[in-house]
Amino acid sequence: METINKPLVSICSTTYNLEKYIAEALDSWLNQKTNFDYEIVICDDSSKDNTTKIIEKYIESYPEKIRLLKAEKNQGMLPNFIWSLESARGKYIAVCDGDDYWIDENKLQMQIDFLESNSEFSSCYSNSLIKNELTGEFVVAKNQVWDIASSVDLLEHDDFHNDNIPLSPGHISTFVFRNNLIEKYPDWFYKIDGVTDFPLNMMISKFGKAKFFNTNTSVYRNHPKSSSTIDYKFIKMSLGRINIYNCINRYFDYEYDKKIRIFIAKHYLNIFKFAVKNKQFNVALISALHSIKNNPNEISQYFFGSIKNRFQKVKL
Repeated sequence: METINKPLVSICSTTYNLEKYIAEALDSWLNQKTNFDYEIVICDDSSKDNTTKIIEKYIESYPEKIRLLKAEKNQGMLPNFIWSLESARGKYIAVCDGDDYWIDENKLQMQIDFLESNSEFSSCYSNSLIKNELTGEFVVAKNQVWDIASSVDLLEHDDFHNDNIPLSPGHISTFVFRNNLIEKYPDWFYKIDGVTDFPLNMMISKFGKAKFFNTNTSVYRNHPKSSSTIDYKFIKMSLGRINIYNCINRYFDYEYDKKIRIFIAKHYLNIFKFAVKNKQFNVALISALHSIKNNPNEISQYFFGSIKNRFQKVKL
């Protein structure tokens, strides 16, 4: 019976109407220099443009390397993303969105060498560049770098409530982790609103430490059509993120309940300030009560700070 060799690494990506970008992404993955086999798994969420035709053209040249899975109908970002992870055959998974790309041909080798030699680590990240698609300018994503992180550390410096890549552990296009740590992704992961990296980062961190390499290995495109820069309504976005924190809290059996409640309180305080500014006073009242329930100090510090500022202006 013929044995099919499994690749050591699966590069998992998702696409939806990315005909403008997918070729550059594919070239960057195929240019990786490694001493191991890897596969490229792309789950397309029923694109309406030429994305799949471009991928199929690449498959003609790399039939053993690239696998394209096409959804019959659009299933949404999270289900499509999870489909790519569950389709991976490798011991490790490297994630990269179809509109981002890698710029270091030794990226995979560096990260896999580390994970192969350090079994107590479940994942690793690296630094990256952010490209402004309007101006063509590049900036380094993270100036506040770190070395090793546990789950609670990732909660601290992910700073998810600010939605700020420079403060996050690392862009998802740099993320590499051990496959098959999670037997089945929880139901809530399929339903969360528009965010893949933070919940996945936290779930994987339950199984080991994370490592960061201060080397720019990828480019994240910041442009109006990027799935992570869509202009969601502020309150809806904030409530969605509160839901994610509650899901993470349950996933860790409330081990970090106090810290997570602080982040939840910050979100409710932000909703309160937004609602007051827009004269949505019922929303402001409800969000203030929720902020107090999760962390009374958060809103009290805000009010005392506001009063102090008013007194200082009066003295002037």
